[in-house]
Amino acid sequence: MNSESKYKNEITKNVNQANSKPLSNVVLLKAIIDKLNIEKAVKKILKEKGCENKLKNLDNGKVAEILCLNRLISPKPMYNLAKWVDEKTTIGDIYEILENSLNDDRISEFLDVINPHLEDIWNEIINTATKKYNLSFDTLFNSITSSYFEGEYTNSELITQGYSKNKRFYKNQFELGVNCNIEGIPLNYSIFKGNTAHESTVKENMEIVAKTITQFKTKKDKATIVGDRAMLSNKIIIEYSNRKYVGYLGALKLTNELREFIKEIEDVKYVLLNTKRDNRVYKAYRTCYQFIYKNKTVKDHVLVVFSESKALSDKKSRDKFIKSYIKSIKDLEIKLNKTIYKKLDNIEKKVNKLSRNVKGANYVDVAITKNSEGKFGLKYSINQKLIDEDSKLDGKYIIATNNHSLTNEEIFVTYKNRNVCEKDSKLIKGPLELPPIFLKQDTRIESLIFITMLSLLLYSLLNLTLSDKYTNKAIV
Repeated sequence: MNSESKYKNEITKNVNQANSKPLSNVVLLKAIIDKLNIEKAVKKILKEKGCENKLKNLDNGKVAEILCLNRLISPKPMYNLAKWVDEKTTIGDIYEILENSLNDDRISEFLDVINPHLEDIWNEIINTATKKYNLSFDTLFNSITSSYFEGEYTNSELITQGYSKNKRFYKNQFELGVNCNIEGIPLNYSIFKGNTAHESTVKENMEIVAKTITQFKTKKDKATIVGDRAMLSNKIIIEYSNRKYVGYLGALKLTNELREFIKEIEDVKYVLLNTKRDNRVYKAYRTCYQFIYKNKTVKDHVLVVFSESKALSDKKSRDKFIKSYIKSIKDLEIKLNKTIYKKLDNIEKKVNKLSRNVKGANYVDVAITKNSEGKFGLKYSINQKLIDEDSKLDGKYIIATNNHSLTNEEIFVTYKNRNVCEKDSKLIKGPLELPPIFLKQDTRIESLIFITMLSLLLYSLLNLTLSDKYTNKAIV
Protein backbone atom coordinates (compact mmCIF):
# COMPACT_ATOMS: atom_id res chain seq x y z
CA MET A 1 0.00 0.00 0.00
CA ASN A 2 1.49 3.36 -1.00
CA SER A 3 1.67 6.34 1.33
CA GLU A 4 -1.20 8.20 -0.35
CA SER A 5 -3.57 5.23 -0.01
CA LYS A 6 -2.38 4.56 3.52
CA TYR A 7 -3.49 7.96 4.74
CA LYS A 8 -6.70 8.41 2.68
CA ASN A 9 -8.98 7.46 5.55
CA GLU A 10 -7.10 9.67 8.01
CA ILE A 11 -7.33 12.67 5.63
CA THR A 12 -11.03 12.10 4.99
CA LYS A 13 -11.70 11.84 8.69
CA ASN A 14 -9.86 15.06 9.50
CA VAL A 15 -10.91 17.24 6.54
CA ASN A 16 -13.46 19.22 8.53
CA GLN A 17 -11.36 19.41 11.69
CA ALA A 18 -8.05 20.42 10.14
CA ASN A 19 -9.45 23.60 8.60
CA SER A 20 -10.35 24.98 12.01
CA LYS A 21 -7.38 23.72 14.09
CA PRO A 22 -3.64 24.52 14.10
CA LEU A 23 -1.36 22.29 12.04
CA SER A 24 -0.75 19.63 14.63
CA ASN A 25 -1.71 16.44 12.84
CA VAL A 26 1.39 14.50 11.92
CA VAL A 27 -0.64 12.07 9.84
CA LEU A 28 -1.89 14.75 7.47
CA LEU A 29 1.54 16.31 7.09
CA LYS A 30 3.30 12.98 6.63
CA ALA A 31 0.95 12.14 3.77
CA ILE A 32 2.03 15.33 1.95
CA ILE A 33 5.70 14.71 2.78
CA ASP A 34 5.53 11.20 1.34
CA LYS A 35 3.73 12.39 -1.76
CA LEU A 36 6.55 14.86 -2.43
CA ASN A 37 9.23 12.20 -1.76
CA ILE A 38 11.23 14.70 0.30
CA GLU A 39 13.53 12.11 1.86
CA LYS A 40 14.30 10.55 -1.51
CA ALA A 41 14.80 13.95 -3.13
CA VAL A 42 17.39 15.00 -0.54
CA LYS A 43 19.19 11.65 -0.72
CA LYS A 44 19.15 11.66 -4.53
CA ILE A 45 20.68 15.12 -4.92
CA LEU A 46 23.29 14.60 -2.20
CA LYS A 47 24.28 11.26 -3.71
CA GLU A 48 24.65 12.85 -7.14
CA LYS A 49 26.88 15.51 -5.56
CA GLY A 50 28.98 12.94 -3.71
CA CYS A 51 27.61 13.81 -0.28
CA GLU A 52 26.20 10.46 0.84
CA ASN A 53 25.29 10.23 4.51
CA LYS A 54 27.35 8.04 6.80
CA LEU A 55 24.78 7.89 9.62
CA LYS A 56 22.53 5.01 8.59
CA ASN A 57 19.99 5.46 11.40
CA LEU A 58 19.23 9.09 10.59
CA ASP A 59 20.02 10.12 7.05
CA ASN A 60 19.79 13.69 5.77
CA GLY A 61 16.46 13.09 4.07
CA LYS A 62 14.86 12.13 7.39
CA VAL A 63 16.45 15.13 9.12
CA ALA A 64 14.87 17.42 6.50
CA GLU A 65 11.43 15.91 7.06
CA ILE A 66 11.67 16.06 10.87
CA LEU A 67 12.81 19.70 10.79
CA CYS A 68 9.83 20.56 8.57
CA LEU A 69 7.43 18.80 10.94
CA ASN A 70 8.92 20.72 13.84
CA ARG A 71 8.54 24.07 12.06
CA LEU A 72 4.88 23.28 11.42
CA ILE A 73 3.87 21.59 14.65
CA SER A 74 5.96 23.05 17.47
CA PRO A 75 8.92 25.25 16.42
CA LYS A 76 11.84 24.79 18.78
CA PRO A 77 15.37 26.18 19.03
CA MET A 78 17.91 23.81 17.50
CA TYR A 79 19.27 22.69 20.88
CA ASN A 80 15.78 21.56 21.97
CA LEU A 81 14.91 19.50 18.91
CA ALA A 82 16.34 16.22 20.19
CA LYS A 83 14.25 16.46 23.33
CA TRP A 84 11.16 17.35 21.30
CA VAL A 85 11.63 14.35 18.98
CA ASP A 86 12.20 11.99 21.90
CA GLU A 87 9.09 13.24 23.69
CA LYS A 88 6.94 13.05 20.55
CA THR A 89 6.52 9.29 20.30
CA THR A 90 4.66 9.71 17.00
CA ILE A 91 7.73 11.26 15.39
CA GLY A 92 9.99 8.63 16.91
CA ASP A 93 7.79 5.78 15.75
CA ILE A 94 7.50 7.10 12.19
CA TYR A 95 11.21 7.60 11.69
CA GLU A 96 12.51 4.89 14.05
CA ILE A 97 15.36 7.01 15.34
CA LEU A 98 17.53 6.47 18.39
CA GLU A 99 17.22 8.75 21.41
CA ASN A 100 19.09 12.05 21.12
CA SER A 101 19.90 11.35 17.46
CA LEU A 102 18.77 14.82 16.38
CA ASN A 103 21.12 16.82 18.59
CA ASP A 104 22.40 20.25 17.62
CA ASP A 105 25.64 18.82 16.16
CA ARG A 106 23.66 16.57 13.82
CA ILE A 107 21.47 19.48 12.75
CA SER A 108 24.51 21.68 12.13
CA GLU A 109 26.06 18.92 10.02
CA PHE A 110 22.84 18.67 8.02
CA LEU A 111 22.60 22.44 7.45
CA ASP A 112 26.20 22.48 6.23
CA VAL A 113 25.97 19.52 3.87
CA ILE A 114 22.78 20.63 2.07
CA ASN A 115 23.76 24.29 1.64
CA PRO A 116 25.63 24.04 -1.68
CA HIS A 117 22.72 22.07 -3.16
CA LEU A 118 19.64 23.94 -1.90
CA GLU A 119 18.47 25.00 -5.37
CA ASP A 120 18.80 21.48 -6.78
CA ILE A 121 16.92 19.91 -3.86
CA TRP A 122 14.17 22.54 -4.04
CA ASN A 123 13.73 22.08 -7.78
CA GLU A 124 13.59 18.31 -7.39
CA ILE A 125 10.78 18.63 -4.83
CA ILE A 126 8.91 21.30 -6.79
CA ASN A 127 9.14 19.16 -9.91
CA THR A 128 7.41 16.34 -8.01
CA ALA A 129 4.83 18.73 -6.55
CA THR A 130 4.06 20.11 -10.00
CA LYS A 131 3.34 16.65 -11.37
CA LYS A 132 1.45 15.30 -8.34
CA TYR A 133 -0.72 18.40 -7.80
CA ASN A 134 -0.90 19.72 -11.37
CA LEU A 135 0.40 23.11 -10.26
CA SER A 136 0.05 26.13 -12.53
CA PHE A 137 2.88 28.57 -13.29
CA ASP A 138 0.76 30.87 -15.51
CA THR A 139 0.38 33.60 -12.89
CA LEU A 140 2.92 34.15 -10.12
CA PHE A 141 2.39 36.53 -7.22
CA ASN A 142 5.65 38.06 -6.06
CA SER A 143 6.05 39.25 -2.49
CA ILE A 144 9.01 40.57 -0.49
CA THR A 145 9.13 40.10 3.27
CA SER A 146 11.86 40.64 5.86
CA SER A 147 12.95 38.61 8.88
CA TYR A 148 15.07 40.02 11.64
CA PHE A 149 18.00 38.60 13.59
CA GLU A 150 19.16 38.94 17.17
CA GLY A 151 22.82 39.46 18.01
CA GLU A 152 25.80 40.82 16.11
CA TYR A 153 26.43 39.84 12.49
CA THR A 154 29.52 41.87 11.71
CA ASN A 155 31.01 39.09 9.54
CA SER A 156 27.82 38.36 7.63
CA GLU A 157 27.40 39.34 3.99
CA LEU A 158 23.70 38.47 4.11
CA ILE A 159 22.45 40.04 7.33
CA THR A 160 22.37 43.84 7.36
CA GLN A 161 20.31 46.64 8.81
CA GLY A 162 17.53 47.83 6.55
CA TYR A 163 14.04 49.27 6.39
CA SER A 164 11.58 47.03 8.22
CA LYS A 165 7.84 47.00 7.48
CA ASN A 166 7.41 45.30 10.86
CA LYS A 167 8.88 48.34 12.63
CA ARG A 168 11.86 46.28 13.85
CA PHE A 169 14.07 49.32 13.49
CA TYR A 170 17.83 48.96 13.97
CA LYS A 171 17.53 45.19 13.66
CA ASN A 172 19.68 43.01 11.45
CA GLN A 173 17.60 41.38 8.76
CA PHE A 174 17.43 39.77 5.34
CA GLU A 175 14.83 40.12 2.60
CA LEU A 176 12.97 37.09 1.29
CA GLY A 177 11.33 37.13 -2.13
CA VAL A 178 8.65 34.50 -2.77
CA ASN A 179 6.69 33.60 -5.91
CA CYS A 180 3.37 31.86 -5.27
CA ASN A 181 0.88 30.63 -7.84
CA ILE A 182 -2.84 31.41 -7.85
CA GLU A 183 -3.40 28.65 -5.28
CA GLY A 184 -0.87 30.14 -2.88
CA ILE A 185 1.81 27.49 -3.48
CA PRO A 186 5.37 28.87 -3.18
CA LEU A 187 7.13 27.74 -6.36
CA ASN A 188 10.44 29.49 -5.85
CA TYR A 189 12.13 31.97 -3.55
CA SER A 190 15.17 34.23 -3.31
CA ILE A 191 17.23 35.59 -0.42
CA PHE A 192 18.45 39.19 -0.53
CA LYS A 193 20.56 41.33 1.78
CA GLY A 194 18.63 43.18 4.46
CA ASN A 195 19.22 46.62 2.93
CA THR A 196 18.10 45.62 -0.58
CA ALA A 197 15.54 47.95 -2.14
CA HIS A 198 12.44 46.03 -3.25
CA GLU A 199 12.54 47.48 -6.75
CA SER A 200 16.07 46.18 -7.28
CA THR A 201 14.93 42.59 -6.70
CA VAL A 202 12.60 42.62 -9.72
CA LYS A 203 15.21 41.96 -12.42
CA GLU A 204 16.68 39.00 -10.55
CA ASN A 205 13.19 37.65 -9.99
CA MET A 206 12.51 37.84 -13.75
CA GLU A 207 15.54 35.61 -14.34
CA ILE A 208 14.50 33.14 -11.64
CA VAL A 209 10.97 32.82 -13.01
CA ALA A 210 12.20 32.51 -16.60
CA LYS A 211 14.51 29.70 -15.50
CA THR A 212 11.62 28.00 -13.71
CA ILE A 213 9.38 28.23 -16.77
CA THR A 214 11.97 26.61 -19.05
CA GLN A 215 13.08 24.03 -16.49
CA PHE A 216 9.65 22.64 -15.68
CA LYS A 217 8.28 22.97 -19.22
CA THR A 218 5.03 24.53 -18.04
CA LYS A 219 1.82 24.47 -20.08
CA LYS A 220 2.34 28.08 -21.11
CA ASP A 221 5.64 29.47 -22.31
CA LYS A 222 5.23 32.70 -20.36
CA ALA A 223 4.36 33.58 -16.76
CA THR A 224 2.72 36.80 -15.64
CA ILE A 225 4.35 38.15 -12.48
CA VAL A 226 1.99 40.11 -10.24
CA GLY A 227 3.52 42.65 -7.84
CA ASP A 228 2.66 45.76 -5.88
CA ARG A 229 3.40 49.42 -6.68
CA ALA A 230 6.96 49.18 -5.38
CA MET A 231 7.72 46.60 -8.07
CA LEU A 232 6.78 48.66 -11.14
CA SER A 233 8.26 51.71 -12.79
CA ASN A 234 8.91 52.83 -16.36
CA LYS A 235 12.41 51.34 -16.11
CA ILE A 236 11.10 47.95 -14.96
CA ILE A 237 8.32 47.89 -17.55
CA ILE A 238 10.88 48.49 -20.31
CA GLU A 239 12.94 45.63 -18.86
CA TYR A 240 9.92 43.31 -18.97
CA SER A 241 9.44 44.12 -22.65
CA ASN A 242 12.85 42.60 -23.36
CA ARG A 243 12.02 39.31 -21.62
CA LYS A 244 10.79 36.26 -23.48
CA TYR A 245 9.40 34.12 -20.67
CA VAL A 246 7.96 36.63 -18.20
CA GLY A 247 5.33 39.35 -18.23
CA TYR A 248 3.97 41.69 -15.58
CA LEU A 249 0.76 42.90 -14.01
CA GLY A 250 0.49 45.42 -11.21
CA ALA A 251 -0.63 48.82 -10.02
CA LEU A 252 1.36 51.93 -10.88
CA LYS A 253 2.53 54.68 -8.59
CA LEU A 254 0.52 57.79 -9.39
CA THR A 255 3.09 60.24 -10.74
CA ASN A 256 2.01 63.74 -11.72
CA GLU A 257 1.89 62.60 -15.33
CA LEU A 258 -0.40 59.67 -14.49
CA ARG A 259 -2.60 61.89 -12.34
CA GLU A 260 -3.19 64.20 -15.27
CA PHE A 261 -3.79 61.17 -17.48
CA ILE A 262 -6.57 59.95 -15.17
CA LYS A 263 -8.15 63.38 -14.88
CA GLU A 264 -8.51 63.60 -18.64
CA ILE A 265 -10.69 60.46 -18.77
CA GLU A 266 -14.38 61.31 -18.87
CA ASP A 267 -16.62 59.50 -16.38
CA VAL A 268 -18.85 58.17 -19.15
CA LYS A 269 -15.96 56.09 -20.49
CA TYR A 270 -15.86 53.87 -17.41
CA VAL A 271 -17.79 50.62 -17.81
CA LEU A 272 -19.08 48.36 -15.06
CA LEU A 273 -16.83 45.42 -14.24
CA ASN A 274 -18.63 42.11 -14.16
CA THR A 275 -17.35 41.02 -10.76
CA LYS A 276 -19.06 40.23 -7.47
CA ARG A 277 -15.96 40.82 -5.41
CA ASP A 278 -16.82 42.19 -1.96
CA ASN A 279 -20.31 43.03 -3.31
CA ARG A 280 -18.91 46.43 -4.29
CA VAL A 281 -19.22 48.44 -7.46
CA TYR A 282 -16.16 48.67 -9.69
CA LYS A 283 -15.87 50.38 -13.06
CA ALA A 284 -12.94 50.49 -15.44
CA TYR A 285 -11.59 52.15 -18.54
CA ARG A 286 -9.07 50.27 -20.66
CA THR A 287 -6.61 51.90 -22.98
CA CYS A 288 -2.95 51.88 -24.01
CA TYR A 289 -0.23 53.93 -22.37
CA GLN A 290 3.27 54.69 -23.56
CA PHE A 291 6.03 54.12 -21.00
CA ILE A 292 9.33 55.91 -21.60
CA TYR A 293 12.74 55.36 -20.04
CA LYS A 294 16.05 56.63 -21.44
CA ASN A 295 14.79 57.07 -24.99
CA LYS A 296 13.22 53.61 -24.94
CA THR A 297 9.47 53.28 -25.22
CA VAL A 298 6.91 50.53 -24.92
CA LYS A 299 3.14 50.71 -25.26
CA ASP A 300 1.19 48.43 -22.91
CA HIS A 301 -2.38 48.07 -21.72
CA VAL A 302 -3.59 49.93 -18.63
CA LEU A 303 -6.84 49.47 -16.78
CA VAL A 304 -7.97 52.58 -14.91
CA VAL A 305 -10.19 51.27 -12.11
CA PHE A 306 -12.84 53.23 -10.25
CA SER A 307 -13.96 51.87 -6.89
CA GLU A 308 -17.14 53.40 -5.50
CA SER A 309 -16.22 52.53 -1.91
CA LYS A 310 -12.65 53.84 -2.34
CA ALA A 311 -14.02 57.11 -3.75
CA LEU A 312 -16.10 57.62 -0.61
CA SER A 313 -13.11 56.72 1.55
CA ASP A 314 -10.81 59.12 -0.33
CA LYS A 315 -13.29 61.98 0.09
CA LYS A 316 -13.76 61.19 3.76
CA SER A 317 -10.00 61.13 4.34
CA ARG A 318 -9.48 64.43 2.53
CA ASP A 319 -12.25 66.12 4.54
CA LYS A 320 -10.71 64.75 7.73
CA PHE A 321 -7.25 66.08 6.83
CA ILE A 322 -8.64 69.51 5.93
CA LYS A 323 -10.53 69.66 9.22
CA SER A 324 -7.39 68.64 11.12
CA TYR A 325 -5.31 71.33 9.43
CA ILE A 326 -7.90 74.03 10.09
CA LYS A 327 -7.92 73.00 13.76
CA SER A 328 -4.12 73.37 13.91
CA ILE A 329 -4.45 76.86 12.42
CA LYS A 330 -7.11 77.81 14.96
CA ASP A 331 -4.95 76.46 17.79
CA LEU A 332 -2.08 78.62 16.55
CA GLU A 333 -4.37 81.64 16.30
CA ILE A 334 -5.06 81.43 20.05
CA LYS A 335 -1.33 81.68 20.73
CA LEU A 336 -0.76 84.77 18.60
CA ASN A 337 0.53 87.95 20.19
CA LYS A 338 1.88 85.93 23.14
CA THR A 339 5.40 84.79 24.01
CA ILE A 340 7.34 83.90 20.83
CA TYR A 341 4.32 84.55 18.61
CA LYS A 342 4.57 88.27 19.09
CA LYS A 343 7.07 88.31 16.21
CA LEU A 344 6.10 87.93 12.57
CA ASP A 345 9.11 85.72 11.75
CA ASN A 346 8.12 83.13 14.35
CA ILE A 347 4.52 83.08 13.16
CA GLU A 348 5.60 82.58 9.56
CA LYS A 349 7.93 79.75 10.55
CA LYS A 350 5.13 78.00 12.45
CA VAL A 351 2.62 78.40 9.61
CA ASN A 352 5.17 77.05 7.12
CA LYS A 353 5.94 74.12 9.40
CA LEU A 354 2.25 73.24 9.70
CA SER A 355 1.81 73.46 5.93
CA ARG A 356 4.64 70.96 5.46
CA ASN A 357 3.75 68.49 8.19
CA VAL A 358 -0.04 68.46 8.41
CA LYS A 359 -2.00 66.62 5.71
CA GLY A 360 -4.67 68.68 4.02
CA ALA A 361 -2.67 71.89 4.18
CA ASN A 362 -2.52 72.18 0.39
CA TYR A 363 -6.31 72.61 0.31
CA VAL A 364 -6.30 75.59 2.68
CA ASP A 365 -4.86 79.03 1.93
CA VAL A 366 -3.58 80.86 5.02
CA ALA A 367 -2.62 84.53 5.31
CA ILE A 368 -1.13 86.40 8.28
CA THR A 369 -2.90 89.69 9.02
CA LYS A 370 -2.08 92.67 11.20
CA ASN A 371 -4.66 95.17 12.48
CA SER A 372 -4.31 98.89 13.24
CA GLU A 373 -3.26 98.08 16.80
CA GLY A 374 -0.36 95.96 15.60
CA LYS A 375 -2.02 92.67 16.60
CA PHE A 376 -1.45 89.61 14.39
CA GLY A 377 -4.22 87.36 13.15
CA LEU A 378 -4.74 84.46 10.75
CA LYS A 379 -7.13 84.36 7.83
CA TYR A 380 -7.77 81.10 6.02
CA SER A 381 -9.95 79.96 3.13
CA ILE A 382 -10.59 76.57 1.56
CA ASN A 383 -9.30 76.16 -2.00
CA GLN A 384 -12.42 74.57 -3.49
CA LYS A 385 -11.01 74.68 -7.01
CA LEU A 386 -8.11 72.42 -6.01
CA ILE A 387 -10.46 70.09 -4.13
CA ASP A 388 -12.68 69.76 -7.18
CA GLU A 389 -9.65 69.06 -9.34
CA ASP A 390 -8.20 66.39 -7.04
CA SER A 391 -11.61 64.78 -6.49
CA LYS A 392 -11.36 63.57 -10.09
CA LEU A 393 -8.84 61.04 -8.73
CA ASP A 394 -11.09 59.77 -5.95
CA GLY A 395 -11.46 55.99 -6.00
CA LYS A 396 -9.19 55.57 -9.01
CA TYR A 397 -5.98 53.64 -9.59
CA ILE A 398 -4.16 52.15 -12.58
CA ILE A 399 -3.27 48.52 -13.26
CA ALA A 400 -0.79 47.95 -16.08
CA THR A 401 0.08 44.71 -17.88
CA ASN A 402 1.78 43.42 -21.00
CA ASN A 403 -0.48 40.35 -21.01
CA HIS A 404 -2.85 41.77 -23.61
CA SER A 405 -4.94 38.60 -23.82
CA LEU A 406 -6.53 39.21 -20.41
CA THR A 407 -10.04 40.66 -20.17
CA ASN A 408 -10.80 43.65 -17.97
CA GLU A 409 -12.27 41.37 -15.32
CA GLU A 410 -9.25 39.03 -15.44
CA ILE A 411 -6.81 41.92 -14.99
CA PHE A 412 -8.81 43.27 -12.06
CA VAL A 413 -9.33 39.92 -10.30
CA THR A 414 -5.70 38.86 -10.81
CA TYR A 415 -4.44 42.04 -9.21
CA LYS A 416 -6.90 41.76 -6.33
CA ASN A 417 -5.63 38.23 -5.63
CA ARG A 418 -2.06 39.47 -5.09
CA ASN A 419 -2.39 39.04 -1.31
CA VAL A 420 -2.44 35.24 -1.81
CA CYS A 421 1.35 35.24 -1.57
CA GLU A 422 1.49 37.87 1.16
CA LYS A 423 -0.85 35.90 3.42
CA ASP A 424 1.26 32.76 3.18
CA SER A 425 4.51 34.73 3.56
CA LYS A 426 3.22 36.05 6.88
CA LEU A 427 3.22 32.48 8.16
CA ILE A 428 7.01 32.69 8.15
CA LYS A 429 6.66 35.26 10.91
CA GLY A 430 3.99 33.29 12.78
CA PRO A 431 3.49 29.53 13.06
CA LEU A 432 6.74 28.69 11.26
CA GLU A 433 8.70 31.12 13.43
CA LEU A 434 11.68 31.90 11.28
CA PRO A 435 12.63 35.03 13.26
CA PRO A 436 14.47 35.64 15.43
CA ILE A 437 17.45 33.60 14.21
CA PHE A 438 20.61 33.11 16.22
CA LEU A 439 22.72 31.19 13.67
CA LYS A 440 25.99 32.92 12.93
CA GLN A 441 26.99 31.43 9.57
CA ASP A 442 25.33 32.64 6.39
CA THR A 443 25.35 29.12 4.94
CA ARG A 444 23.40 27.70 7.88
CA ILE A 445 20.97 30.62 7.79
CA GLU A 446 20.31 29.92 4.12
CA SER A 447 19.74 26.24 4.90
CA LEU A 448 17.30 27.05 7.70
CA ILE A 449 15.42 29.41 5.36
CA PHE A 450 15.22 26.52 2.89
CA ILE A 451 13.65 24.31 5.59
CA THR A 452 11.20 27.08 6.45
CA MET A 453 10.20 27.52 2.81
CA LEU A 454 9.84 23.76 2.46
CA SER A 455 7.54 23.85 5.51
CA LEU A 456 5.54 26.64 3.88
CA LEU A 457 5.22 24.49 0.77
CA LEU A 458 3.85 21.60 2.86
CA TYR A 459 1.45 23.91 4.65
CA SER A 460 0.07 25.39 1.43
CA LEU A 461 -0.26 21.96 -0.23
CA LEU A 462 -2.14 20.67 2.81
CA ASN A 463 -4.53 23.61 2.53
CA LEU A 464 -4.93 22.88 -1.17
CA THR A 465 -5.65 19.22 -0.44
CA LEU A 466 -8.30 20.12 2.11
CA SER A 467 -9.89 22.85 -0.02
CA ASP A 468 -13.35 22.33 -1.51
CA LYS A 469 -12.12 22.51 -5.10
CA TYR A 470 -9.45 19.87 -4.52
CA THR A 471 -10.85 17.50 -1.90
CA ASN A 472 -12.73 15.22 -4.27
CA LYS A 473 -9.82 14.96 -6.69
CA ALA A 474 -7.25 14.40 -3.93
CA ILE A 475 -9.10 11.88 -1.81
CA VAL A 476 -11.74 10.06 -3.82
